Amino acid sequence: MRKAELLRAVAALVLASAALAGCGREGGGEGGGDAEAARAEPDDSALPKAAANVALPAGVTAGMVADGRKQFGTTCVVCHGPDARGTQLAPSLRDGEWIHIGGGYEEILRLVHTGVPEPEQYPVPMPPRGGGPFSEEQLRSIAAYVYSVSHGNRQAAPAAADTAAAER
Repeated sequence: MRKAELLRAVAALVLASAALAGCGREGGGEGGGDAEAARAEPDDSALPKAAANVALPAGVTAGMVADGRKQFGTTCVVCHGPDARGTQLAPSLRDGEWIHIGGGYEEILRLVHTGVPEPEQYPVPMPPRGGGPFSEEQLRSIAAYVYSVSHGNRQAAPAAADTAAAER
């Protein structure tokens, strides 16, 4: 029980730090390198690109997916990992397996909105809005990105499984 409480406390601190780090990005301000660094885009080079073979749901655009990738890199990476493959704090978003939902776009959006206050398999709750200061448009973009990444890998998984079975 103490380990779970410690992990929750650490995750809360990490999420708070990530959220605070994002606060200075939009604002102006005078000064030197620190203000400029705060406005810099996050390094999202480790994040997976959107899956090209995914048919996006109605109303979801490639632009939303690209913007969602940027937003994901500001806060979500803390728990889901820089490659979205999960960590000890939160599940992979790339394997097409869902714990609390079926994986549809609207379900992903709803989950990002509400968070996961009592996760079944992980020690740290996901706060509403992912713990970030996201607008509604940004939340829709994050959901679009997660949908793309998770569904692209899901479509590729059966072929890999068939190849592995054939090699046996």
